[in-house]
Amino acid sequence: MVYNCNIDGVNVGERYGVFISKGGYNNILCFPAMKAPDQNDWSEVDGIEADLSDPHLEALTAEITFVVSGAQSFVGDFIEFVTSPGRHNLRIESLKRSWVVRVVSNQDVKDYRGYDVTGFSLQFSVDRPVIPVAIGSPTGGGLEIPVSAYEIDGISLDRFGIFIEEGRDEVLKMPAIKKTLSSSYRTEDGIEYDADLVKFSSKDVTLKGCFVASDITRFWKCYDCFFGSLIQSGMRSMFVDYMGEEYPCFYKTSKDFSVKALSDYVIVSFSVTLVFAVFRIGAMDYLLSSEAGELIVLEEDGETCIDMKIYAN
Repeated sequence: MVYNCNIDGVNVGERYGVFISKGGYNNILCFPAMKAPDQNDWSEVDGIEADLSDPHLEALTAEITFVVSGAQSFVGDFIEFVTSPGRHNLRIESLKRSWVVRVVSNQDVKDYRGYDVTGFSLQFSVDRPVIPVAIGSPTGGGLEIPVSAYEIDGISLDRFGIFIEEGRDEVLKMPAIKKTLSSSYRTEDGIEYDADLVKFSSKDVTLKGCFVASDITRFWKCYDCFFGSLIQSGMRSMFVDYMGEEYPCFYKTSKDFSVKALSDYVIVSFSVTLVFAVFRIGAMDYLLSSEAGELIVLEEDGETCIDMKIYAN
């Protein structure tokens, strides 16, 4: 049996007969949510204005599931140990990373009768999450993956070792329309509504995919670089290839982390939610191109593309 959890330098498997169950540490991988920034939401303009000059993270609450087996297990002693005063250093050896945590609660206990096995879960809080520093340009996860249809500040997500599997539907979905002036009178049918002013709210977009890396060290470099880039001060810019548009956005939260492979290579699925501060679906552009797919431009300036909608009729 492999014990892969150390707390304050103590191998809790060897001392207490306690080990983390398969997939039991997935939640601790989540990057903390960002505290909601101050913002203005004007009815006469699209989207929101958000103050992202000094972004900060929420505390991370994560549930970890453990298993104890056999007569040489000491669950009570382990609980007493991890709930002793102060914060504790939790290290998961297979992930090659440590977190400073405190126990919040005992979420669940399952006694598997007849198998001499007990499973239980503890909820931990990372009270003071560390914002990773995005240093240099990302170089990918060391394995070949498709070029991404998404870019953050001009950097394709595949350079963070990220392959996006879902998100197109949420990107294409129209944001809610902001409510404008309306009146309802008891003496008249229906309502009076200012239909000449149509402005859209901001919207949340969740992208689902996975980190793909050659090893756990490379995975953490991709992870830190990606989330470190997202949490920098100022608005981020998301380019969506199939829309041909760039949208101002900022990080909101991440979830659904799950380690799929951790031996010959690393695959970790996850989802990340971004707030598209301003989003408006524009009309489709139809540009003239050659058979090779190269855009044809005007000779006058060598830059202006030819819009075929002009010649449609």
